[in-house]
Amino acid sequence: MSTDPLKDLPPSVIESLMEQARISRAKQGNEAQLQAIMQGKEENTYCSRQDQQLLEEFLGAVRHVNEPRPGAVEFPEATQCRLFGLFAIAQKGPPPRVPPAGVGEAQHQVWCTTYASFGPEGITMEDAMRQYIELVEEADPSFLFDDDDEGEAVAATPPPGSATSAGGGSIFDAIRDGRPLAPFLPAHANAVDEESGLSALHLAVDSENEGAVELLLAARALPDAVDPQRSTPLHYAALLGSVSLVNLLLGAGSDPAMVDDDGKTPSTLAQREGHKEVAKKLLVALAAPAVSDGLLPGRLPTVDLAAWLHGDTDTREALALAFDEAFRNWGFCSVRGYEELLPEAVITEARTQAVEFFKLPVDEKRRLARVDGVVGYLGPGEETVSDSVGAEAKVGKAQGDPMAKPPVKAAADPVESLNLPAYQEAGVTWEAATAAASCPWRAASYLPMSPTGFGPAAVAYFEGVTKLMLELNQLMEAALNLPRDHMHAPFERPGTLLRFAYYPPQPPNGGAASATAPGLRYGEHTDYDGFTILQRDGDDGLSGGLEIELSDGTWAPVPSLPGHLTINIGDLFARWTNDRWRATRHRVTLPKGTAAAAGRLSVVYFTGPHPDTVVSCLPSTKCKRLSGGPQYPPFKAGDHVRMKMLAATAAAREGTANCEGGTLV
Repeated sequence: MSTDPLKDLPPSVIESLMEQARISRAKQGNEAQLQAIMQGKEENTYCSRQDQQLLEEFLGAVRHVNEPRPGAVEFPEATQCRLFGLFAIAQKGPPPRVPPAGVGEAQHQVWCTTYASFGPEGITMEDAMRQYIELVEEADPSFLFDDDDEGEAVAATPPPGSATSAGGGSIFDAIRDGRPLAPFLPAHANAVDEESGLSALHLAVDSENEGAVELLLAARALPDAVDPQRSTPLHYAALLGSVSLVNLLLGAGSDPAMVDDDGKTPSTLAQREGHKEVAKKLLVALAAPAVSDGLLPGRLPTVDLAAWLHGDTDTREALALAFDEAFRNWGFCSVRGYEELLPEAVITEARTQAVEFFKLPVDEKRRLARVDGVVGYLGPGEETVSDSVGAEAKVGKAQGDPMAKPPVKAAADPVESLNLPAYQEAGVTWEAATAAASCPWRAASYLPMSPTGFGPAAVAYFEGVTKLMLELNQLMEAALNLPRDHMHAPFERPGTLLRFAYYPPQPPNGGAASATAPGLRYGEHTDYDGFTILQRDGDDGLSGGLEIELSDGTWAPVPSLPGHLTINIGDLFARWTNDRWRATRHRVTLPKGTAAAAGRLSVVYFTGPHPDTVVSCLPSTKCKRLSGGPQYPPFKAGDHVRMKMLAATAAAREGTANCEGGTLV
């Protein structure tokens, strides 16, 4: 077998590869990632299949390679590359065909070449760990003595109040007095003061001791440690307005989305204190997705709407750029700071009333709000959203087109919903600027009269979320360098749908599955129209819920954070932007464990332009491709949405729904 991963690479790649390998060494040593591996919390890792001894030996070898220490061996470049390839295999197994997010082309080639060097069968993740350990032992025999020489260094974090050195005093005294920290590191890097509850890093930041902060971070102090008020060191740096401290903490991986007990992020605190430069830096960091191991998003890109509404020109430009990048790369983002447009009290009341409605017996819900299987109440089994994929072909077949594909008869989604359309039907038009007063369904027969508070709560939500839609359109204009108010005319009288979707509790063993695969509550699909504004229960993303498909075909959970809304775009916006923005496929998985016993409510607002709007490539240099021009012929917005709904809704497929005039009803 070949042990030289460079031999099959073109010479033009070698120089870039060496730099990428050096970068990857630092990436391997990320302590937070190693700890997550150790605890078995990362998706698709080897943790659940390995005995603890092998895992600990492997992690010890990784640390040995990456930790700076006196007399450390400098590995040859070929060995560095070999180690990176083995690390990638041990972490994620066989390489995908295309580089996943966060992995450069050169790194991907080393990953592939290393894997291929073991023959057609490749190598298992377990054997890759063993090979990594053996290679480190061969290249640097001092690794064999790490346990004897570094016992203190690898000891567990000392308990609160024990952070003292042999010479007396504590690490906290040393930080306050400006004395050297070497006697305390790395053993006490994560010490916590028993009296104040502050970590050493908190104290160093609060003392504005940049040297101490650097040393603590180098010794792997946790950058997101929390004090008794759940404030992180980044919160402290934001309050101080220190750009240099913020840079140090962000560089060490501190999460700008962390909130304290008052619900404040570091950027919110910086804005409140008038630290504009720090606030802008934190807002930009917040809008960048957090990536774990190069593949899965720990959270979506997040845009602070309060900063957009009230920020200066530089802040708004930075947020617009981040908004564009979010939909270009992910097709999804998260927004916070929306309360000025959609108050939390309005959200809470709408959810409370919807839960009471779905508690009613099915026959009662049908009596109150049933129309035709598209509008009003839809019971479990009346929708198969995955059938909307390839809608034009499926509907064409149903209408007698001999070239169209036959419709897919798949199992229905285990979800029930209440659908309140506002698609500008003849005689019931409405205007976004006066959403509450002109709401087209506020007196409709399918708006439930029970519970009695549902109607007013739904109208209030409709009004607030429509204001949010208009603001997102302005962000879109800035993000794509469109003329101001370019989106005003199409959305002056928009076509929207407010949907309350309830997923009933499932048996602990999984229960019914959805259309496309076992284990789904809602099948894989893309949305149909413009912005989708999703409000859902808070969850950690690990117990079932929304997942998005990544560019390499893998699926990633999307946690729902309190005070955040999830935004994505549908096919219409993807085509309108000439595919600059992505309509990302997503799904809802069945709940796991104890979460199965609870129902799940999502409030979704699907937005789009007036159904008569002719959609063609936007007049933006960002959307116009360098070659080939527009990728799609012009089409009418209402026709597009109608096709998707016809394919997805059981009643529509059977010809019983009212879908005339290019609208849904």
